[in-house]
Amino acid sequence: MKKQMLTVGIVLMSLTFGWAFLRYGYYIGFTPTEFALARMDDGEKRLALTKAPTGEVVVTELTTEQKQAENNYSIEVLSEGIPERIANFTSADDTSVEGMVRIVSYNQLLYVVFDESVTLTPAPTLRVYLTKNGTGTFGDNQNNTVDLGELKSARGTQVYEIPSTLTLDEIKSIDIVNVPYQLTLANAVIN
Repeated sequence: MKKQMLTVGIVLMSLTFGWAFLRYGYYIGFTPTEFALARMDDGEKRLALTKAPTGEVVVTELTTEQKQAENNYSIEVLSEGIPERIANFTSADDTSVEGMVRIVSYNQLLYVVFDESVTLTPAPTLRVYLTKNGTGTFGDNQNNTVDLGELKSARGTQVYEIPSTLTLDEIKSIDIVNVPYQLTLANAVIN
């Protein structure tokens, strides 16, 4: 009987520890599991991101040739295109972000063009999204967002093509999102 009680106690403690680790392991620097992320609010996600192991923070940077190509392309789009909207990036939390972004019409397509002044604190797996109904929590409504692709660089000029299915009036903000943590780090509200 004592042996069974001891076994049950050990099993219950193991299950409790396992659940607590899955849910709160990020407090001690472990990457949150999908289970934990689904139950976290934005404040907890920001805390987890600040405690993320530094090995996971990949600074996306373009090579010199890629930077030059991106600069040349942005000059072409800006000089030959029509600026439709302009906005400044603001931080959605305590992330350091600054810079200007434009939506430009060029060759019957729309483009998002980051200014050379854009800088952002690096974080894991950043992507650029357009939102249709203003800024909101990432993942609230996947029909509300359009993924433009991986952030090309944490700083400087970059150009993203907007899908032709999207009209200028539908675009309410440009967001930079940390995908693993489902967290919007920066946004530029389009007026």
